[in-house]
Amino acid sequence: MNFKLSDGPWKQLFKGLFEEYEVEIYINPESLVLVSILEKEAGKIKGAVIELYKVFHAVGDLHGFIETLPREVIAVTKHDEKETTQFFILGSKPNYVEYSEEKFQDEVDSMTKRIKVSTKMLLDVSKAYDLQLRELHECDERTKQAFFSQPLMVPFLSTAAHPPAAAIPAAVPATGKAVSFGELILGITKDGTAVKEPLALFGSTIVSGGSEKERRHALHLLIEGALLSNLAAVVVDWSAMFEGLSNRTSNVAELKKYKVEIEPIGFPVKDFHIPQQIKVDLNLVNKKGLMEILGLGESIAAKEIQKIIEETEVKSLLDVVKVAKERKLGGDFNEFQRNRVVRVLKLMDLRYPELFDGENDIKEISKGWLKGLGMAGLIRLEGHDERVSLMVVSCLLKGILEYYKKQGPSKQLRSLFVLPEAKRVVPRNEDNELIKALVKDLNEMKQYGVGFVLGCKNEIDLAEGILKESEAKISIVKGNDAGIQLKGRKNYRVLLRPGLSECTDLQ
Repeated sequence: MNFKLSDGPWKQLFKGLFEEYEVEIYINPESLVLVSILEKEAGKIKGAVIELYKVFHAVGDLHGFIETLPREVIAVTKHDEKETTQFFILGSKPNYVEYSEEKFQDEVDSMTKRIKVSTKMLLDVSKAYDLQLRELHECDERTKQAFFSQPLMVPFLSTAAHPPAAAIPAAVPATGKAVSFGELILGITKDGTAVKEPLALFGSTIVSGGSEKERRHALHLLIEGALLSNLAAVVVDWSAMFEGLSNRTSNVAELKKYKVEIEPIGFPVKDFHIPQQIKVDLNLVNKKGLMEILGLGESIAAKEIQKIIEETEVKSLLDVVKVAKERKLGGDFNEFQRNRVVRVLKLMDLRYPELFDGENDIKEISKGWLKGLGMAGLIRLEGHDERVSLMVVSCLLKGILEYYKKQGPSKQLRSLFVLPEAKRVVPRNEDNELIKALVKDLNEMKQYGVGFVLGCKNEIDLAEGILKESEAKISIVKGNDAGIQLKGRKNYRVLLRPGLSECTDLQ
């Protein structure tokens, strides 16, 4: 890190890889530890999740004191044959920032101010207990060494206080059934009661009604809920709808009106463009549906292309062309049909260059984040026609399904797949095989911990197979006034809260 930060100098304690991420840890003269987990794209640093910690040496009943605190803190105890040493670590909330000096400085300054206020309050409160807290920089060298000499400090500070989703204990909603993962903070009722629900209840959700911007706001809150629970969110984005996720909101006063206690936060976001990072994988796409969308239907040429893809290891349309040229003629597959195969495939390759020439890195597209935050993978479809949208979403969904299938069935949510304009790819009464495959895969994903959220103007516009399987509905009445329908629960109304990150203006 070459940035000049306030309250320095900042000394580097660690720089290296941890769980595939590049981590940097720094300390300043006031016992503040800065953890920065870098996001890289094409070898360049794009952003970072940063968190600040204040370290204290503790003497007395540390664990009894911690149990009285209404916030997350960390306690570390080191014991040897001579003595027991305790440390109390106060952490900020993690936040994602763009990797520019100005934004990095502003965020660290903001975190520093907040943690200084918390430090003063904690020191005052601790006086009423059988506990002495002393800032680490005021301690002797032996005590400092006892803290920083532990090799486990690097992974501990890189993941502390924000457990992976699988480790979050079950919550029990009004139905009495145990569900997993964190809460979805929806907003308040008209009488001012805060509304929170287990995120797991929204594993198959349809957001409908209202204007596009109003639906987008509800979708934004669902995505935030997933990311706060360390779930990956794969969002199909046709019009740059969710770029604001990476920037924390400045609308703090409005959040307080909606009784939101969580500090504003920016989330890790990564763009995936077509055809640079997102392809139509010939080995995953529904072959019959692909032939339909290419205009070949059930023709002889279509059947021959399907055979080539299924029987050989082709990775692009031009690979199929090469195999077709070498294929023996016979039966209905004559010279005319071979020429037709070659002509159609070359035309598609010219129409959509590089679209059909590789696999998708599903692990990169649908992954969590080391700091207890999920990452939003934005599939950028703006500027692409409906045919590309259908092929890409179908293939991507199949890839995600196969990826999570390998990890086995799961009753817990692992990831969320978001289609803000679902009518584009799963419309009602369409007989295309790609759409049928999409509906089947969307419903099957739930067995493996992948939920879906679909946005549409009218529910009736979506495929019946989706409507039957959805268990949650958010219906926009007007503005941020929405009706909530959960399976097995009484319907209710809620005023949706503002976003923790920058959200679409509802005006």
